[in-house]
Amino acid sequence: MNTDHSDVSQGNILVVDDTPANLQLLTGILENHGYTARPVKDGKMALWGARGTIPPDLILLDIVMPDMDGYEVCQQLKADERTRDIPVIFLSTLDDVSDKIKAFSIGGVDYITKPFKEEEVLARVQTHLELKHAREKLKQQNLELIEAARLREDIERITRHDLKTPLSTIISFPDMIIANEELTDQSVRFLKIIEESGYRMLKMINLSLDLFKMEQGIYQVQPVPLDIVPVINKIAAEMHRLMQSRKVSLNIVLQGHPVGDDEQFTVRGEELLCYSMLANVMKNALEASSEGECVTLTLDGEADEGLICLHNTGVVPEGIRDSFFEKYVTSGKGATGTGLGTYSAKLIAETQQGSIGMSTSAHDGTTVTIRLPKAAPEQRKYLSTVKKAPMESAATLEILLVEDNEFNFELAKFVLEKKGHKITGAMNGLEALELMSHSDFDIILMDVQMPKMDGITATEYIRQCESGIIPGGIEHRDVLNKLHKRIAGSHIPVIAMTAQAMDGDREKCLESGMDDYITKPFKPDEVFSVIGRLADLKFKIS
Repeated sequence: MNTDHSDVSQGNILVVDDTPANLQLLTGILENHGYTARPVKDGKMALWGARGTIPPDLILLDIVMPDMDGYEVCQQLKADERTRDIPVIFLSTLDDVSDKIKAFSIGGVDYITKPFKEEEVLARVQTHLELKHAREKLKQQNLELIEAARLREDIERITRHDLKTPLSTIISFPDMIIANEELTDQSVRFLKIIEESGYRMLKMINLSLDLFKMEQGIYQVQPVPLDIVPVINKIAAEMHRLMQSRKVSLNIVLQGHPVGDDEQFTVRGEELLCYSMLANVMKNALEASSEGECVTLTLDGEADEGLICLHNTGVVPEGIRDSFFEKYVTSGKGATGTGLGTYSAKLIAETQQGSIGMSTSAHDGTTVTIRLPKAAPEQRKYLSTVKKAPMESAATLEILLVEDNEFNFELAKFVLEKKGHKITGAMNGLEALELMSHSDFDIILMDVQMPKMDGITATEYIRQCESGIIPGGIEHRDVLNKLHKRIAGSHIPVIAMTAQAMDGDREKCLESGMDDYITKPFKPDEVFSVIGRLADLKFKIS
């Protein structure tokens, strides 16, 4: 019998039987076939061996033993987190069906009846060791997937917050400089290039991880009534140089006539997603057109469905027609083509509960048809009203601006003061609470991610103090006692200003008691509209 197990072993097996002859026979069979066998003669020693520093890969367990039978041993093994995953094969002279059912019901993976055959024991041992190793491998892969998902989330937060914070400054300051300085036309053009480049980078940041979520089917779309005409006009303006270089024109048609400046075509979707989807298919159509040709974009549809049809005279090569919307499919673009444009357009259309299709022939050219849900009539009416009359507060407000980034603070302060509002600044949530404990404010603009105290925590404390509750068990008791005395029974509007824009962030902000949510880089018109709507919300609770 081979007793030297310093070499490689196929598995570490604990053999439990109160009969010495059976122990010797089983141990010999296993060791002769490359396994490490550890014989023990009763249930207590079996539990001790299973819970040792080197747990077994598998247990061969006799049922009929004195003091503690195999059933009780198995039950204790399965109740212990350290040993519950070790597979147990029962060995017994008991051959009744009820005995086998009991063995399986308490956690056994197999049942061998004595007297056993060597080939049967080896086959079952090998099978269950392989299953155990497969489960362990799957468990490890799951852990790696969980860690990868956590890493992706960390990267997403870094991308969404840490990159967008300085980017918001790059995007927002050019307009401030243009509005307040006497500049040459060339300087204005350069500043506009900086601004537009910032917006392009922002769109890339926002879209990159969203596409991954769409592939996984976990993207949470938040459709709103969206006038698609300004989106198309913006893309057309950005592609003006491409059209000039290729001597190609773009004709936009709405319900059978050229679209007018004040006309709308309202669908339900997300602006960034629709922008990316349309930019991809419009660029493809322009690049596929020959010199002097016209690409036609037609907007049409019935009450519940909006059709966006893009036609050009080019023909899609026959070899890629069936795979036109598949990933990495491209033709005629050399090293510059990624094959992701039409693929991402399909993902975006379907994510927004729409669809996209393509038809092509030498006679008719190529038409890409996008179908999106249309906004209900009352939503289109509301969108029109909002566009024509954005709300804005005419009164001078005392605004507490809570922002830890100095550039974002200076930008927001400049924009708000230009409208006549009085601004007090705080670097974090705790500093904001301290200022509120001795000064009155009409409205609070609150960053979310800040040192010392984040915006959500600060807002929760504010709402508790307003409700007459003094938060307990916290280190800032003196500040909160003063705050409670000052604001109890009132409601001060709090607006989140954040660069995160992650799934669920808006909900977290609103659940904390914030009244609205603005994503950085903010648009001044959006800020003034939200402030105007909430300016009258400050009140005393009767």
